[in-house]
Formats: sequence, structure tokens, C-alpha cells
Amino acid sequence: MTKNVLERAVIDEVQQERQELHSLLEVVRSMFHEHRTARVDGAARLLDSLDELREHLGMMFALQETDGYLDELAATRVPLGDSIGAIKAEHVTLFEELSRMIEQCDRDIARGRWGQSWKLAEMTFENFCERLQDYQASEVLQPLRAFNHNAGFGD
Repeated sequence: MTKNVLERAVIDEVQQERQELHSLLEVVRSMFHEHRTARVDGAARLLDSLDELREHLGMMFALQETDGYLDELAATRVPLGDSIGAIKAEHVTLFEELSRMIEQCDRDIARGRWGQSWKLAEMTFENFCERLQDYQASEVLQPLRAFNHNAGFGD
């Protein structure tokens, strides 16, 4: 395979992972909006979906970091500054933030506090979604967009 074909394959895979991530975010969001979420059985389903979301987010970040996407970006002539390091740091921050939220939900369910705490969990989830959206729209991803553009792949 040529370099451009490999780059395109990685970019396509990252785009597919992003689409799946957004689908999972919507699933979790809709579960929070269901009235059954306040019950323990709804909470267990929600927790499973949050775990799936965390796993997917981790896979997407790992794909970007280890399957050559960021490495290819680092090898280009696009001015990067500290962007690669900032992207990786943001991956860690977002993943840890989601993990803390899941752990708190799990503790609340185990201690029988879910009925009183699920609204706070929903607000925490929405804050996480805003941070993820801000990250995806941030300046830190400009080099990735430039790389895609320079490689002839659009945004």
C-alpha cells in the first residue's frame, strides 16, 4: 500500500470512530432523559452504556496515538508547536474525567444513593459532552485538520 492509501485508511478509521462516539453519546444522553434512569435497573443499563462509551473513547484516542495518525502528523511540515503533546494530554484528561464520572455513578448505585444523585450524574455527563465538543472544535486540533487538508483529504 502506498503512504497516501495508508494515511487515508487511518483518517477514515478515525472519522468512523468519531461517528460511533457521537452515536454512543446520544444513546447515553437519551438514557439519562428516560424516567427509568432514576431506578436502579435503569441505572445499571446506563452504567453499561457509560462503560461502552469509555471503552470506545479510549479506542479512538489510542487509534489516533498509536496507529500512526499523530505520528504522520508529526512527520509533516505543518507547524505543530506543542500540539501533539496537547492532543495527548487532552485525551488523558477527557478519559480520566469520564472514568471518574462512571466510578462515582457506580458508587452511588452500590450505596443506594442513585435516586438522589442521578440528576447530578446527568449534569456531569452534559459537562463532559461540552468539554469533548470544545476539544473537538479547539485550536489544538487545527494541525490535524491541516494535515488532512495537506494530504488532500479535506477536513
